[in-house]
Amino acid sequence: MRALHVLGRAIFGGFFVYNGIHHLQNSGGMGQYAAAKGVPAAEQAVQATGVMLLAGGLSIMAGLKPKQSLATIIAFLVPVSLQMHRFWEE
Repeated sequence: MRALHVLGRAIFGGFFVYNGIHHLQNSGGMGQYAAAKGVPAAEQAVQATGVMLLAGGLSIMAGLKPKQSLATIIAFLVPVSLQMHRFWEE
């Protein structure tokens, strides 16, 4: 059972690490998209959220401070979901 727990942490945390790296490598293009969605200082916001995803994902994968790392991921997901994915306006 321990092996499955570690595997689950690696998959879950790895998803956020991958996306954090993607945010940092493509902050220009993602910043333009974020600006079109009304995000102020969009490129800097993309870079900041990339760092949040990277730090939260690595912490989850390592099993270090899991409550704080999940709080970081939630602090990313809630505002981004509300600002960038406004499906109710479509």
